[in-house]
Amino acid sequence: MEKPEEQKPVIIPNDLQINLDGTATFVISEDALIGGSYKGTFALRCYLSPLDSLAAGRHFRDLLGPYGESAGEQDRYLAFCVSQLAKRVIKGPPWWNADQQSGNIPDLNILSLILDRALTSETAYKQRLAERKAEALEKAQNAAKGLQESLNPNKKEEQ
Repeated sequence: MEKPEEQKPVIIPNDLQINLDGTATFVISEDALIGGSYKGTFALRCYLSPLDSLAAGRHFRDLLGPYGESAGEQDRYLAFCVSQLAKRVIKGPPWWNADQQSGNIPDLNILSLILDRALTSETAYKQRLAERKAEALEKAQNAAKGLQESLNPNKKEEQ
């Protein structure tokens, strides 16, 4: 059996808190190039369900329109940001939903920052789950070894 590649630890920014229930909290306090200051707290999903992932993809294609393949790189990135955040943001500050269009803010840098925190929360959450799984497996193996040794005390003496 091949040994799995060791993952590099995810660096979690100080303004992001990962919760065990699959959500994350992100506090933003940024001065934007356009639109003034953005302050507030976001509740984020650390992962998308299959149906949410499909819905985000559908929203992405809808934003680009029928000729989406000819859209420029910035338009594709903006559509990706908006479509992902529409499904990943559980709750945002009042300015996030100000005109009933989540994420319709004039500064792309702010959208990019929020998307970065959402994607970082997914990576960190999955890494935390993998670490907990490895810890549980190690505890179970140690318990099984201890039980086996207690049932076969002579084997320990023979070694």
